[in-house]
Amino acid sequence: MIDRDGQFLSYLLIRPSGIFYPRSLSYDVNTHRLWVGSEYYNKVCCFRYMTQKVACIDLNQCIYDVRESITNIVITGKRQNESPMRLMSSPKLLQSVRVAHMCCDHIACVTSDRIWASGRDKLLLINTNGEPLHYREDLFNDENVGTYSARHTVNSDNGLSYIHRNNNIHRLSQEKKSTIFINKGHFWKHWCNFWSTITNDLLVGMYREETWTGVVFRYNQTGQLTQTVQHDSTGLELYCMPNYITENNNGDIIVSEFHRAGAVVVTDREGKHRFTYPKHPQEFTFRSLGICTDAMSHILVCDSFPGSIHILHKDGQFLSLLNIEISFFDSPTSLSYGVKSNCLWVGSKDNHTVSAYRYIYQHNALTGKIPQCPKENELSCSRLV
Repeated sequence: MIDRDGQFLSYLLIRPSGIFYPRSLSYDVNTHRLWVGSEYYNKVCCFRYMTQKVACIDLNQCIYDVRESITNIVITGKRQNESPMRLMSSPKLLQSVRVAHMCCDHIACVTSDRIWASGRDKLLLINTNGEPLHYREDLFNDENVGTYSARHTVNSDNGLSYIHRNNNIHRLSQEKKSTIFINKGHFWKHWCNFWSTITNDLLVGMYREETWTGVVFRYNQTGQLTQTVQHDSTGLELYCMPNYITENNNGDIIVSEFHRAGAVVVTDREGKHRFTYPKHPQEFTFRSLGICTDAMSHILVCDSFPGSIHILHKDGQFLSLLNIEISFFDSPTSLSYGVKSNCLWVGSKDNHTVSAYRYIYQHNALTGKIPQCPKENELSCSRLV
């Protein structure tokens, strides 16, 4: 919104639900409603943003994200027998494992020393020495749209589920036998999935190309559909293309969308829309990729442009960029957080590496020690051939 003298007043609609890409506008002077046409979806939506004919707008009321110093962020409360956790000013690189011939589009921790990594149509289980333990080539891949998505996930029993190339969701047994867990739908494509650590349900992000809209389904442990999250309180679609999905400690469903205009869409456990990030345009284009949450309920999300990791408060405020050394040709695409070891695993699409960082300081009051990640005392760099 700009006033008649050309002064910027405020941003009005930031990635509006149901539209995502506004294209055309028309204002009705009789009803004071704004009609907005979408670039896609064959849709026109009507909004009210003034309560009277003449609206007084205070420039000082424009709200901007609160940016805090990373060294001053401290969690309130503490776990039993533990002192409060806080973010470290300089994250420590613990280990870097090179995964040859595969971009790390998504990673998921199995244990403190095993990781599932996927790239395009490949799925690989590696240990922290860089040794391949299992390999599959039957993942779903749609080259017409893109490859970045959470195509596999690990449950609390370290069982693997992944999106098969036939668009079904398969589960892998301990004997490495693949069986169908969720059958493909008639209209929706399975696009990403995540095992809930709270309810042990499977959250699945889906995409429909005909309408350029997305949806999140929740399935219980037997594969029964128990919840559908698709619309906000006004009935407009929340998602365009869910690429990555996770949850927070309070059960919030967190979705990262990469298509054209990146965004992080957060709903509560019941599916009520809480917020969308960014709440206000940044100085750069936000293209969100891999996402995870940590023990402090922060939301961490990869930004492919210019190649950084955002740390968000659980209520959506931008806190800081994770201060790790990232070169232009080392853009992070995937994240996975190890709760027991407080280690953040970062996958790169460019240099084919998975690296472990410690960025949360946590002192155990009983032992006086900090939980260790693999290779904590020695920086190792392994290569898969």
